[in-house]
Amino acid sequence: MRFKEFFLLQEQVPQGKTFYHVCRDSELQSILQQGLLAQQGDSNQQSSNEQPSVLLFRSLNDAKYAVNKWLRKDFAENDALDLLSVSLPQNFPINDDPRMLEVISRADIPPSFIKLIHKNI
Repeated sequence: MRFKEFFLLQEQVPQGKTFYHVCRDSELQSILQQGLLAQQGDSNQQSSNEQPSVLLFRSLNDAKYAVNKWLRKDFAENDALDLLSVSLPQNFPINDDPRMLEVISRADIPPSFIKLIHKNI
């Protein structure tokens, strides 16, 4: 899927406790096998204290906006990116500050909660 087509996608996953995550295609198999592992990094705006975390988005539109405005800069220009849906149970610990674009999980997310939505966005 081309980058332009990514922005034409419609919401395909029910909202609620389903979120979105953007990853490098080169990391996809590891994520699908081991899950999303909380790591330190500068990709998320809420994690200024550098605590290990996983960056999630509430909606496809939020993920599109982030990729377009700032997230793409965190990846190499030639990195192929994939879009994942992450369905979390009600009691899964997340930091969901409505003032922020992203939702943060400080816990690792098991692979059983993760589904590939689109490759090579």
